[in-house]
Amino acid sequence: MHDPAIGQWQTPNGRSVTFEYRQDTNDWNTIQSCTAADEYQLRGQRVDGWALDIGAHIGGVTLAILADNPTAHVVAIEPVPDNLRLLRRNLDLNGFTDRAIVVDGAAGPPDVAETVIRYNFRGDANLLHHAHIGNTALVYERAGIEEHDERTAPVYSYSALWRLVEEPPSFVKIDCEGAEYGFLADPAVGGCPLIIGEWHPVPWQGVGRTRLDILELLGESHWITFTGPEAGPGGFRAVRR
Repeated sequence: MHDPAIGQWQTPNGRSVTFEYRQDTNDWNTIQSCTAADEYQLRGQRVDGWALDIGAHIGGVTLAILADNPTAHVVAIEPVPDNLRLLRRNLDLNGFTDRAIVVDGAAGPPDVAETVIRYNFRGDANLLHHAHIGNTALVYERAGIEEHDERTAPVYSYSALWRLVEEPPSFVKIDCEGAEYGFLADPAVGGCPLIIGEWHPVPWQGVGRTRLDILELLGESHWITFTGPEAGPGGFRAVRR
């Protein structure tokens, strides 16, 4: 059990937000990445209507969008139980509960109903630090599966999430440790104006995923730019053509 703490950060557009987080985990790093470091390129970005936060963790991007865009709403999906608790807690701390829908589940393709989420890995210091990252890509570097907790979570596709609010999203942030490929395979994704996220070189059919997999999924419908190391993990920005 990690000791709780509360702190304040500035969003990418300079507004104050409050987070409860777990000390001695990567929570602080994740919040810092979503806010001051602006990993998801939110500075100067206007978000109207509904946004999707895929892999919402404890709310770094969700709170930044809501604070910086007073008319925006967010569907935030997250499968790790304690992350869901803190996500709801952080929405409440900032008065944003009525502008967000929290979905207990995992991202995936339209034809998959559920998946196993592994979390709370016990092993070396790096795994312990990332204990609350569901299906962390770090485990793919290990020869075996370290001791962990797991649960079966319902899977939501892109189409299933926007049907919750009966309105296609204007913006999608996605960072979900390899589940991005199935989620982005939904044909309806082609209509999304802007998608920003992280891709992961997780194993698939005996080889690791690459930037080409993102290009194959989105290249016909979106202009794509990449950041970070070519071998990944790395960022991408997809703007509808």
